[in-house]
Amino acid sequence: MPFEIDFLPVGDGEHSGDAIAMRFQDAGGIWRHVVIDGGYSDDGTALISHIDRYYDTNHLDLVLLTHADRDHRGGLTTVMSNFTIGQFAVHRLDQRGGSDLPGTKEVNALIALAEARGASIVEPFAGASGFGGILTVLGPSVEFFDEMISAQHVTLAAAPVRTRGGLTLAEVAAARARLIEVPALPDEQWFDEGEGTNPRNQTSAITLWNFNGHRVLLTGDAGVDAMVNAWDWLVASGLDASPPRNAQVPHHGSRRNCSTDMLDYVLGPVGGSQSGEAVVSVAPGSLKHPSPRVINAFARRKYPVATTAGCEEAIMLNGDGMPQRFGWSTAPVFPPLSEAVEG
Repeated sequence: MPFEIDFLPVGDGEHSGDAIAMRFQDAGGIWRHVVIDGGYSDDGTALISHIDRYYDTNHLDLVLLTHADRDHRGGLTTVMSNFTIGQFAVHRLDQRGGSDLPGTKEVNALIALAEARGASIVEPFAGASGFGGILTVLGPSVEFFDEMISAQHVTLAAAPVRTRGGLTLAEVAAARARLIEVPALPDEQWFDEGEGTNPRNQTSAITLWNFNGHRVLLTGDAGVDAMVNAWDWLVASGLDASPPRNAQVPHHGSRRNCSTDMLDYVLGPVGGSQSGEAVVSVAPGSLKHPSPRVINAFARRKYPVATTAGCEEAIMLNGDGMPQRFGWSTAPVFPPLSEAVEG
């Protein structure tokens, strides 16, 4: 089953984001076109140009917003204004207790735009599927999502006001130290997610794409609890819960979104028989992403990680006889990295 998945570079300076486009042939031989997240507002134009150049379509069968953060939704206004749309998959925050949460107004505007472009609206909860089973939504479950909506109100009420100024010399040094190459992968020391990611990220839609046995896991900004909840659903469903061939590193490789136990559960243990490839979306100047511990943990499980940082156009995954694009080269992957700065 021919397919292409493109991870576009998103972010300027230290702020990362996600913008993913894909096309594939379904079981009937029809080409389908999908966008998952749109990066920041400026990234919408890049998505349109990419789709025009490589996909040659004016219709998107599906646009999926994993969650309401602006580094995922920002470019979708531009994208959806330039294509007709079959379905818009998005969580209706205002109908699930989130009417007063940041981003809800913008999500409602996207829903109105999608409907004006001819789209039907669906919510991406565990068990939803599409394209004859090519797409399966693993999470969040309705119950987990509602729990995370409630947790966001608590988090917002307790959060201090924060501002961001220029980078200190210590911060710059720490950013550089995160990516120091070492001769070989250090042995893995068990780690957890620490304080964990915020409940907003935990609402991310987690999807599994099955292209005639070539399975691709897309995670958005999901945290450990969200990933375990999703994989529990997959196991209970009786569907194939073996490690995927390709995986998106959650939340730009954040240390707060992965743990040894979660990676063992989803990708398999260190030294196991599994192998694959992973992609992480990271802005070139990111101060905190990706975590060397997370990158190394994927590599130990034989999932070397390629990064969008420094890419001119995108990182492409493809399969089943899809030709390579002229002028494109194999994406470099992270070498073993020092974990000394992470304790």
